[in-house]
Amino acid sequence: MNEIYLGRFEHSLDSQGRVAIPSEWREPVAESTGFVLFHGRGDTLLLFPVSVFMQFVEKVRGGAFASVELQELLSWVGERTRRCQCDKQGRVKLDKAMLDSCGIANQLEMVGAVTHIKLRVPAKKEDSGNRDEEFFARLQEFADNGSSDFLKLLSGAIGGK
Repeated sequence: MNEIYLGRFEHSLDSQGRVAIPSEWREPVAESTGFVLFHGRGDTLLLFPVSVFMQFVEKVRGGAFASVELQELLSWVGERTRRCQCDKQGRVKLDKAMLDSCGIANQLEMVGAVTHIKLRVPAKKEDSGNRDEEFFARLQEFADNGSSDFLKLLSGAIGGK
């Protein structure tokens, strides 16, 4: 399956801490859609499809036995992640403590971040023009320099924001 997450949606959490995943982001049979919930930077949560998260696991699996640093990293990741499985209605139950740590109460915004879904408190209606201009300026810088490090460019453009 090739997961790609595009767009932005606002949703309400139900009384059990569940949120509906937009249908275009789910497998045709909702119960087969699994995610890994991870605390992102700042006040955000990240939902990675299990298949994307497993790519990370496969990359680090071999080195974990020999490296103390990698064992610590994996412990840190494991402690801060939760599995989420879509139910028949396409909802996932989110961890209450993780929601609380991000200030997410009843409403949340789901942002397609291409490879994953970013969850956050709904953004205030502010002028995003400055952020867009900064992004396009960096994109132009990338084109002018002929750099092949597109991920570095993107992380600099949208990194701590």
